[in-house]
Amino acid sequence: MAKLPSRQALTTPATGDLIHIVDVSDTTSDPTGTSKKITYGNFKDNLGLVKSDVGLGNVDNTSDADKPVSTAQQAALDLKQDILAEGAFVDGDKTKLDGIEAGADVTDATNVTAAGALMDSELTNITAIKALDQGVSTTDDVTHNSLDLTSLTASELVGSDGSKNLVSLPVATYPSLAEVAYVKGVTSAIQTQLDSKAGSAIPYTFAISDEVTTLTTGTAKVTWRTPFACTVSAVRASLNTASTSGTPTFDINENGVSILSTKLTIDANEKTSTTAATPAVISDSSLADDAEITFDIDVAGTGANGAKITLYLIEV
Repeated sequence: MAKLPSRQALTTPATGDLIHIVDVSDTTSDPTGTSKKITYGNFKDNLGLVKSDVGLGNVDNTSDADKPVSTAQQAALDLKQDILAEGAFVDGDKTKLDGIEAGADVTDATNVTAAGALMDSELTNITAIKALDQGVSTTDDVTHNSLDLTSLTASELVGSDGSKNLVSLPVATYPSLAEVAYVKGVTSAIQTQLDSKAGSAIPYTFAISDEVTTLTTGTAKVTWRTPFACTVSAVRASLNTASTSGTPTFDINENGVSILSTKLTIDANEKTSTTAATPAVISDSSLADDAEITFDIDVAGTGANGAKITLYLIEV
């Protein structure tokens, strides 16, 4: 191997030189060899290196602006929302937003209204609004557990007026609620109520003398048998000619036993018992079916005639 000359004999290296070597084949200037310098480029060319020799086979000189999007990058981008084009808002939303001045206070009622929204303070029950689970447009079928119809009158029937608004109907135009309940049908509850009501009394009138003959006392002036079991609700007596003195007195018996604790009387100069000073008192109002009923004249009075007795009976 050729012997390197002293460091002073070498050509002074320049910036970018890799190393100084001696070319032993060149003896023109120095029998011991010529001092040579080699650059990075010379060194690479002499070695014959390519990018794959150093693990950079996929590297090229593409600028950052021209580099392609990788498959992984594209997959991530596909998950992002596209930028909306101008006017992409629907139903006038953008117009509403344009009505809000820049830097607007979102708690200002005017700005909120311009955006087509509502302030919490404009609602009496914001919680109920947020809890809505059904549509409330005019075409929706809305279900409510209860309605607060303060314009209606309590316990009155409801109908619609000419504008299809709900209104209370005048009471005179429909039966009362109690009447409606009765006409709905005889339920067991209604029947119980009916059973507790008294039926209509039917008057039965008996002539116990003729119209001209003066009254005389006696028992069983007339005998009659009841056509059904019944209740005596009232008794009444009358005369064709009033007694001028004395008080005509009558008794009513069921199977020979009086049903009156205070007898039926007509005061002197009166023709009816309805004006008697002492009204009759019924002590036994229940008459059996086919019971024998007799009428007695206990006191005849003076000059009285045409006596009649009326029983008011309710069939049971």
